[in-house]
Amino acid sequence: YSSFHLIVMTTRNDDADDTRNAGIIWPSPPPADVAYFNNASSTALPPSVLAAGQRALHSQALPWDPPSHDSNQDQYQIRRLFAKLMNSPTDDGSDVAIVPSTAFAITMAAHNLHRTGRIRQNSKILLIQDQMPSAVYPWQEMCHLVEGLELLVVPYPESNEGGWTELLLERICDATQDISVVCLPQCHWADGSLIDLVKVSEACKCRDISLVVDATQSIGVMPFSVHEIDADAVACSVHKWLLAPHGCSLCYVNPRNHSTWLPLDQHDRARLCHQNPLWDAQMNKLKGGKMQDGAGYSEDFVTGARRLDAGGRPSPIIMPMLRVALEIVAGYDDLNEIQTKIAAINDQVSDGAIQMGFVTTPGPRSGHILGLRPGTDELKAKLIPEVMLEVCKRLQAKGIFLSVRCGAFRISPYINTTDDEVRQLLAGLAEECCGDERVKARFASGQTNSGKADRSGAGFCAMM
Repeated sequence: YSSFHLIVMTTRNDDADDTRNAGIIWPSPPPADVAYFNNASSTALPPSVLAAGQRALHSQALPWDPPSHDSNQDQYQIRRLFAKLMNSPTDDGSDVAIVPSTAFAITMAAHNLHRTGRIRQNSKILLIQDQMPSAVYPWQEMCHLVEGLELLVVPYPESNEGGWTELLLERICDATQDISVVCLPQCHWADGSLIDLVKVSEACKCRDISLVVDATQSIGVMPFSVHEIDADAVACSVHKWLLAPHGCSLCYVNPRNHSTWLPLDQHDRARLCHQNPLWDAQMNKLKGGKMQDGAGYSEDFVTGARRLDAGGRPSPIIMPMLRVALEIVAGYDDLNEIQTKIAAINDQVSDGAIQMGFVTTPGPRSGHILGLRPGTDELKAKLIPEVMLEVCKRLQAKGIFLSVRCGAFRISPYINTTDDEVRQLLAGLAEECCGDERVKARFASGQTNSGKADRSGAGFCAMM
């Protein structure tokens, strides 16, 4: 993609055929000397998504040319496709808001739960240890605003049985704890450890606790159903498993909140009168006086979750790219099959890493994210966070991409990750972290128990 700027300046979309649905394939594989295990940070863009961005950028550069896409239709399809991914009971996307980030979405949810009396004084907000900051800072702000409000943080699980879910249910069902809100991911962003949100949702319902979900690390790569998970809001950034660029988050808002929740920022796009182009053309619309006497502009909102869209026009570059990306992801026949495919890759990595002295978080884990933490005394002494970051930089210089998150090397392959990439990753980790020369030599020679992982994703492309 290094020649992206050249392509944009030299490519015209004069062909009458719309290529939006052409070339719907998986992200292009990395070069042969690159092992990419950082999809939980950002996935590579599929070629058809990149092409949509090129067309949109061309339209922005030459605004007198006919637009390459219909912005309103893009937004409608984005809402509809995201609703499909969440198994929403509505098929028109009327319960989906478009906002710039997941932090924005959760802040909006926090302010509305506070404003509607769902956050009580001297109560608690339930979180898990080392949760993604975007899902923590909004509640810290609430603790400054609501008297006696505290954060209740669940520690990492030590049991291989119940994991996070068991610990969470203990807190939620504890009658001595007054919990106003539970805010959780479906899986931990650092190590993929899994939370059964269906069970959590049922427990929250029994105690009249509001549930907010950050599903950024799960929607698009594992099953998620708002029909089964009765959350007040579910937010998902689009640049990870939804195969889109940075700059947008989609937020499901439970229909029970549509008539009472307000947007975080006040703007015209949320108002009914502004949906008619004639409004902008008219004059003398602003009335003075007191609000109760009808001063100002008309305050009637549009219906559904659209009233909660962020202000400003959604990016004319991101929207067409996101639409194409969601068409790809929503075309997957079976996300459980995707999970199985990626889990098999991570199992190979885990098997090799355990031989080096790494451990994983106890309890159930998602298939697409693996956290490798130092397990032996030798590794614990050596791999302090600062050193892990240096190791990560050196591995990247060798073409091996991963992240360090919450004391773990975070490994996040995709379905086109190959057997060669797994071997390259394990050899790199052994070289950097392992003191046993025999172990280093074994991984350097590729003598692992890795199975086959087809980079092309053959068999999965047929699902689209």
